Amino acid sequence: MAEASHPYVYKDGKEERWALARRLGPKVTKGLHDLRRKAIETSEQTALIEATTMVQIGIRYIQEIKDRNEALWWISDSFERADMLSVTPEIIVTGRTPEYWAERLAKAGMPVDVDEIRSRAEAQHKFYDVAGHMLLLPRQLDQIFEKQPPSLRSPIEEREFQRVLARLTKPRRRRTQKR
Repeated sequence: MAEASHPYVYKDGKEERWALARRLGPKVTKGLHDLRRKAIETSEQTALIEATTMVQIGIRYIQEIKDRNEALWWISDSFERADMLSVTPEIIVTGRTPEYWAERLAKAGMPVDVDEIRSRAEAQHKFYDVAGHMLLLPRQLDQIFEKQPPSLRSPIEEREFQRVLARLTKPRRRRTQKR
């Protein structure tokens, strides 16, 4: 077991793990902030590669210095703390504001106005409204900019179809029987 020379290490193995885990919080928050900044400054792909590399390095290091059971505890605890073992709604993982998507599209060389994203999403009902904030999933963003196939009906056929549809959906008047 580890010696008590390190300020966060206790002689009891379980206390040692929890004491160290509590100290990780601010470092994880700072690392997450750094990755988000890197995604904005360079690209999301670069930040993703760096994050994946850090995870792999961390897992290998834990496996090197701890026995199998202790390593499994540390690794599973890390994933539990990151909410990776629980079911997380897709909107939390990938939902973003129209401002975010406009910025990402502009960085990719496709400048699109935030208002255009909002209006298309509202017109097609392809968004989530969470506490008054519009959030779009990546697939919804794809759908709002997807080119729709042209109508198979001619303009005259379309007018006739709409006229018949209006007649069918119009509420019927009740006829009263004469006595």
